[in-house]
Amino acid sequence: FNMDITSSESVWEPVNDFWDNLSVSKIIYDPSNTEVFYIATGEANTAITTYRESSSRGIGIWKSIDAGNNWELLTSSSEFEYVTDIEIKINQENSEIYASVVSGSYQGQDHQSNPSDGLFKSIDGGNNWYQVLPLIPNSDKPYSPSDIEISSSGKIFVGTMKNLNGEGGATILSSYTGETGSWDINETYKNIIEESGDYSVPGRIVLSSCKNAPEIIYGVIGSGFINNMGFNLSYGNYIIKSGDGGLSWQEINLPTNAGNDWASLAWHALAVSVHPDDPLTVFIGGLELYRTTNGGDDWENLSDWDLMYHGGGDRYIHADIHQIVYKPDDSSSIAVTSDGGIFYSSNVMDNSNVTFIERNQGYNTLQFYTCDLLDSNENYFVGGLQDNGTLLYMDGDEALDINDMISGGDGAYCFFDNDDPLLITSTYYNAWYFINLDNNSYEYENNNSGVFINPSDYNSSTNTLYANKVRFNGVQSNRIIRITNTTTNPSAQTVNLETNSQVYFSALKVSPFSTNESTTLYIGTQSGRLYKVQDANNFPMTIEIGSPEFPTANISSIDLGMNENEIMVTFSNYGVSSIWLSVDAGVTWFERESNLPDMPVRWGIMHPENSNFVLIATEIGVWETSSFLDDDVYWTPSLNGLANVRVDMLSIRETDNVVLAASHGRGLFYGEFELEFPQPGDLNGDSLINILDAVIMVNIILSDTAYSDVADINSDQTVDILDIILLVNMILDN
Repeated sequence: FNMDITSSESVWEPVNDFWDNLSVSKIIYDPSNTEVFYIATGEANTAITTYRESSSRGIGIWKSIDAGNNWELLTSSSEFEYVTDIEIKINQENSEIYASVVSGSYQGQDHQSNPSDGLFKSIDGGNNWYQVLPLIPNSDKPYSPSDIEISSSGKIFVGTMKNLNGEGGATILSSYTGETGSWDINETYKNIIEESGDYSVPGRIVLSSCKNAPEIIYGVIGSGFINNMGFNLSYGNYIIKSGDGGLSWQEINLPTNAGNDWASLAWHALAVSVHPDDPLTVFIGGLELYRTTNGGDDWENLSDWDLMYHGGGDRYIHADIHQIVYKPDDSSSIAVTSDGGIFYSSNVMDNSNVTFIERNQGYNTLQFYTCDLLDSNENYFVGGLQDNGTLLYMDGDEALDINDMISGGDGAYCFFDNDDPLLITSTYYNAWYFINLDNNSYEYENNNSGVFINPSDYNSSTNTLYANKVRFNGVQSNRIIRITNTTTNPSAQTVNLETNSQVYFSALKVSPFSTNESTTLYIGTQSGRLYKVQDANNFPMTIEIGSPEFPTANISSIDLGMNENEIMVTFSNYGVSSIWLSVDAGVTWFERESNLPDMPVRWGIMHPENSNFVLIATEIGVWETSSFLDDDVYWTPSLNGLANVRVDMLSIRETDNVVLAASHGRGLFYGEFELEFPQPGDLNGDSLINILDAVIMVNIILSDTAYSDVADINSDQTVDILDIILLVNMILDN
């Protein structure tokens, strides 16, 4: 929260960083009681087959009745996988809550909201919900809503998106009561899109009405096509307007001469907001922010996202706009949210010189995919981010910002060379920069292959980079790219590993025990197959070392312990066994998930001095264990300074065991990976023995989880009521 959005000095403070899910899609308050707030979760806009994975499926809807000081998860909503919007209508002093619920996919696995997609209504503060939308014609499924707009006259409008079956997009539904059977269905633009030729796949609709003239409503509509990778691309091809409360609609002008380039990622970034007092003034956002003051006849561009590369400025709003909100008591002021956070203007109705200030003080939204740290006594960190390029942090710098960007676009895998003054960074689809840190010169190698954030690894001792070459659709199957001579004249070769795999390589790991003469490379696939490549730098020989018991799922990381016999593999899907261990070079494997929640595990590292100690990066933060090689493993959250935020990668500096964590939403974190053997009874690893440990102990006993050294206080090889008694005594003694 921020107590004064208008002040550049006012800093954001976290409400709670330790919810079970931090993927927030919408925040609202109840107009009849401004102490009551609702928060919807789940990022649906990237959950219908696109080249970039959804940040997270949701966990339902959170509610606060004391202005955000305390929150509870509405158990009635716990099976809503993705909530795209939530709004409240006041009906005769009663608050009617409407939640738009959809389903999505993640790593090839569908996540169906229960009991169905649709618009869910609650008249008792969210304790109970019922679905009110009609079924899609010729289907047994309700429409999937992307946006809810409730006009000041009380009429409810719903814009739809396509569902998992590709049905029901670009439709407008409207009702005064919001009850089953009361909805008017307008498929005009769905039909136009399907007959349009090049952009014939109906996308999503977002809507906005004028408070003082509720019969005036505007909408923006995405439409697109399925490309050769199987992804549904979508563009802002239509802006529409109704002057009669949604009974009829007409197209108005697009804001740019080039047409749909204003919203080239309409599946991801699409927004519209009508001025509350003037129905002729409308703001729309996609890549940039635009304003019309004559009802859409003409548009003015108000922003320039490219200023990100030049230190910002008065027109700087980060690309990919998601929401435009007016200040309640001052309609000349707006806040704009985008992939770069929050931007505020207090003079948005000026005829010229509209200015914006970035309002991200204390509000870190940086979504890192990858990270690395230099093997040095000083802290040199690098990380690749979603839509914010690659950032370089050097000892003595303040917090990371746009001035630390060394390459643009979406930053991908990046590496320091620990023997040479070389920094290697990549952008999407295997484009690489090789930067000489001594003179800031660089070489560029664009291989235009692989997948969006393309898995790779680097061998500093041989100056060789290895990267996946297989495309999303399986083209170039079995192949990797090997780039040699990285410090002088980078040269790429294609290597066919002959794995007989039809999907892309999702994880690559150079063995730290490789020699200058011979490199061993480990490779995992999106379908759960694991390979060992011997002599990868010269004449590769590939053998499969995975287990038939591995899930058919995405191998997200591979790590080695004290030697090449100890191998850890992680998987980043829901509903699968996520962590596996071999202590005999892949001959046999053991599942090591134990007490972890069902969540994707995106990365794992074993301590270089003791493989019993492991850190994993997950959908809800970093977890740790000190019993990874024992018969029974027990995981606890590693909470000290880090939120329950998705973490995509962990990188360790072996000279001092400092670990860098790339979080997808809170920036970079670092700390020392210490060999601290937990005190018996301290089950959550916070160096205290208190009631929290007793709660964990009870859960261990009730779930019949295998014992661990920390929980087995009396060392009798079981965790039972005797350990509870000892733990209670320890708490009382403290």
